[in-house]
Amino acid sequence: MTMPSPGEQWQAEYETKLRDTEQRAERMQQELGDIQITQHGMNGQVTVTVNASGNLVGLELGNSLRDRDGHAVAQEVLRLVAAAQSRIADEVQRVSEPLLGDTEALHVVVDKVRSAYPETPPEDYRPGGGGYGQEDDSIIRGTQPPPPPSNRRPRPPAAVGPNDDDYFDNGGFLR
Repeated sequence: MTMPSPGEQWQAEYETKLRDTEQRAERMQQELGDIQITQHGMNGQVTVTVNASGNLVGLELGNSLRDRDGHAVAQEVLRLVAAAQSRIADEVQRVSEPLLGDTEALHVVVDKVRSAYPETPPEDYRPGGGGYGQEDDSIIRGTQPPPPPSNRRPRPPAAVGPNDDDYFDNGGFLR
């Protein structure tokens, strides 16, 4: 039996490391795909679930909400979605750290997720553009605020030359 050459030994070790890396990546992708985060609100009458991408994948509304203000329920749903999304980075880190270790790659991924879904806003935050503590009446009423005034001056009408009308006669401008 012959001993493998140093090049063959290096190639075999490299292929083993590559297969191991591929298996870890597949396992991490599967675990990231399985992440679902659930938040409850309004005394358990509203439940939202988001996936690792931050998409809403589950919404449950209790029967006692029938008599509640629809806008308040909608605002609570949005608040709960934001709260669930703010937990995604922690879940990504929990799933990824055993596979990636405490590496720069892990920190880059987690920081990117954290920047996409920042910490939970305070209780008085009004999603949908209302900001903190105040509601935007145009959103509640379903009206649009007036457009901002235009800074452009109107253009004068284009001057028409003596042959401009003739140019488009008889089937078009390509002759």
